[in-house]
Amino acid sequence: MISLKDVSNTPLAIELPPGIGDFFKLARIVPVKIDGRELLVATTDPFDLSRLHALELAVGLTVRPVLAREKEIAARIDALYSSAYAAEVNQDAAAPQLDGIGDDEDVAHLRDMASEVPVIRMVNQMLVRALESRASDVHIEPFENQLKVRYRIDGILHEVESPPRQLKGAVISRLKILAQLNIAERRLPQDGRIKTRLAGKDVDLRIATVPTLYGESVVIRLLERGQIFTELDTLGFPPTLLAKFDEMIKRPHGMILVTGPTGSGKTTTLYGALQKINDPGKKIITIEDPVEYQLSGVNQIYVKPQIGLTFANGLRTPTSSWWARSATPRPPRSPYRRHSPGTWCFRLCIPTTPPARFPAC
Repeated sequence: MISLKDVSNTPLAIELPPGIGDFFKLARIVPVKIDGRELLVATTDPFDLSRLHALELAVGLTVRPVLAREKEIAARIDALYSSAYAAEVNQDAAAPQLDGIGDDEDVAHLRDMASEVPVIRMVNQMLVRALESRASDVHIEPFENQLKVRYRIDGILHEVESPPRQLKGAVISRLKILAQLNIAERRLPQDGRIKTRLAGKDVDLRIATVPTLYGESVVIRLLERGQIFTELDTLGFPPTLLAKFDEMIKRPHGMILVTGPTGSGKTTTLYGALQKINDPGKKIITIEDPVEYQLSGVNQIYVKPQIGLTFANGLRTPTSSWWARSATPRPPRSPYRRHSPGTWCFRLCIPTTPPARFPAC
């Protein structure tokens, strides 16, 4: 046990990441000293491993806890840290949301809040739970009196436990920082990507933000890298239809159009088909916007219209099997006009209704 009466009143938080003092207040932990790569902290519960581990991740140091009296910890926290943060949070919850580019002070406040350990842990847990639930998307939606989080599982949205509404700005800013988006811009949609590791798995996250009446709405697409692709015979095809589809993709040339609602398995079906026909005797090219999964032995092209790499000029080898998928409703049709005998074309269509999309594809 340590007596905080004998410890200097100089706050060590100045040597630690911005905003970390707010975590100390919430967790009732007092930083005592930094010795090399070790941070000594006083706490009433030195066996609270989850909080101590979260602190280690935030500060990048080994945390060594020591027991201290609760009254001394409370007094030291009051002495070291003001109540300004709590006042700012309450003010943020009551104030109308800014719908434009924030000023420097507002942006700095959002950046500090997004760097706090509770917010970091909250965002990480939300993403890990989505991955464990087999969710394809996470929807974070601000409303007048709440921040709603929903997971899309097997094409259907399911509401889950949501962060407090007053942390809306911090949670969304945390995601925008990770995706290297402009956290000051709240008037226009933004798109970004995150490569990270969740629950021991390498994951790509596609982030899309859009301004709404009560703040920015965020959609996160979870893409597990190195995922074992589902075999076609496990997708629920009726036996006769599966046999017909299997026979079709093995033909020497042709075109297949795949369409369906969001989350229905269009990409899974196409990757399953590619896995089925992928062998060293074939050259396969994909033209994708975006590339969702990496396929061994397949030449994958990521469309970049800003430099002139489009669907129209992405094809250079006429004797190839290839497929195209687009996140936009109607990519240029010229690649399909160039389709010639001896090649295979798989095409993914974004639908309004499945029958209505085929003429547009």
